[in-house]
Amino acid sequence: MVTVASEESFLKSIKEPGKTEKPLPKGEAKRPLLIVFRHGETFYNREKLFCGKFDSLLTPEGKRQAEVLRDKLVEIPIDNGIIAPLSRCRESLTIALGSRSEIPQRPEPLIYERDYGSLTGKSKEALYRESPQMALEYRRSWEIRPPGGESLQDVWQNRVEIFCQETEKATRQNNSATIICCTNNTMRLIRMYFEKLTIPQMLELENPLAQDYCLYHLP
Repeated sequence: MVTVASEESFLKSIKEPGKTEKPLPKGEAKRPLLIVFRHGETFYNREKLFCGKFDSLLTPEGKRQAEVLRDKLVEIPIDNGIIAPLSRCRESLTIALGSRSEIPQRPEPLIYERDYGSLTGKSKEALYRESPQMALEYRRSWEIRPPGGESLQDVWQNRVEIFCQETEKATRQNNSATIICCTNNTMRLIRMYFEKLTIPQMLELENPLAQDYCLYHLP
């Protein structure tokens, strides 16, 4: 049986990308800690296109969203940054760090966004009109791969689970404060790991476009 998100959350995420009423988890803002956030709005987000590994740039609104986040992070210690190797993540984190430009940013291939294969650049709304079930399974299922692409299960097993384990260990050992800027699917999986969510719970998550963050204290 295929594990999929509810149709309600699926449709809401297409209509209003990055909109969520649920607060993001906030632990104590003291080392060792991890801060995780999603990049700001891109042109592909705005046009509601499948993006994945395609390097879509931030819109002016996406830059403004990262500025909102910058003001929220001003009192939180940060020693280093990790980004998915995409310009939208690099630019979002640079804006969010503000005057703390000396903080190093390390691109990390393990948190590369999911590959949507032949769906990349195509309209999510058009696919839903053509085949609602296919759109749901390709976009918000655990096991199903888009043609030529990856499933969330692939991304988890091949990359993100390893990243979470290694980053948790290093953060504790170094007693550090690390900020991670990543993409929506990757952030869902990181949250599944640190919040101990089930796969169905993870599939329901919609992460805000910049503006807010998860904070995990790792005592």
